Amino acid sequence: MSVRIRVAAVLFLLVVSGVGVTSASPKNSPATCSRTGSTRSINNQRQVCVVVGGRRYWVADPRVVSAAATKPTVSQIRPGGDMSGLDLRGIDLAGRDLSTARAAKANFEGVNLAGAFIMSVNLGSAILRRANLSNTSGGWVYFNGADLEGANLTGARLRGSNFDAYVDSGTIRVNLRGARLDSVDLSWSTFENADFTGASARGAVFVDSNFQQAKVLRADLTNANFQRADLTGADFTGSIVSSDWRNQFKDARFQDTVWVDGTKWSSMPPRP
Repeated sequence: MSVRIRVAAVLFLLVVSGVGVTSASPKNSPATCSRTGSTRSINNQRQVCVVVGGRRYWVADPRVVSAAATKPTVSQIRPGGDMSGLDLRGIDLAGRDLSTARAAKANFEGVNLAGAFIMSVNLGSAILRRANLSNTSGGWVYFNGADLEGANLTGARLRGSNFDAYVDSGTIRVNLRGARLDSVDLSWSTFENADFTGASARGAVFVDSNFQQAKVLRADLTNANFQRADLTGADFTGSIVSSDWRNQFKDARFQDTVWVDGTKWSSMPPRP
């Protein structure tokens, strides 16, 4: 997708949500916001803070499923089924085979997916807040732009999955704030621009993964494995690492990486 098309798409979102995009918008206008990726609810409509022309504005969150979204049929909840945009809240999907299913922009808030097989599932821009994805397996899952705040992924085996931002510029980050990622295996995965603020990833495996520009703030990374990971531009301020942190980050790429103490490094830091 060209830059022109991406910009046009964002401007369209601004127009339909009633947000002006001219430089004349006052600094303290209700239309402006301060933290990219943050959300709020106005008149029962969820909005997200995005960047346009170097400034931040509130727009309708494209990941939100309408309250009028339909419930799925039995035939849709199956391998290869199409659940795109559906409201799945209240449905127990524990242990189900959902491989290759399409569920972009679906609402899984609070849904139990424990032990489900989700190989190559498309969860782009899906809502997975507080969902239980513990011990899921399969890998190569498409989580681009998904909201996983407070989700439980403990013990998940999802190698090669994609947690990139919704927009190339990182406008809408994958939200993993406060998520539980203890003992996950997400080797070879992409977390570019993802937000791990306050997440727990004790004993997690992120070998050969891409963390470029990721926000890993105040996260518990005890015994997590970042060997050979690309940490270019990532921010680990305030996070907890193990006493054996050098081995945790062995052969990882540090380039303009903000370390746990707030200092910036382009090589292995000399101290935790």
